[in-house]
Amino acid sequence: MATPRKPTAPTAEAIDRFCGDFDDLFCRVAERTALRQYLIGLLLPRERNKTLTELAALVPGADRQRLHHFLHDAPWDPDALGARRVDLWRRHPELGPHGNG
Repeated sequence: MATPRKPTAPTAEAIDRFCGDFDDLFCRVAERTALRQYLIGLLLPRERNKTLTELAALVPGADRQRLHHFLHDAPWDPDALGARRVDLWRRHPELGPHGNG
């Protein structure tokens, strides 16, 4: 029997709902938390480029070193994440492909 995953701290409901579809692709709670923080940072308005330093400064509770580790060193599979993203898009009743284009 699999050990239950530790829950991440709650963020915006839409972010938590979206990221929940990918949580099983990340082994550690730190990776799941970093995913949420990274997405929040990308979605926040900013006039300049969003470096990891800026993202960490913009997102409450984010840490530049942890975000760097998540993007550079953490053992998650970007191909599996991309495949999941495409699968979720295809199954979406309104956004996925359909007969009307």
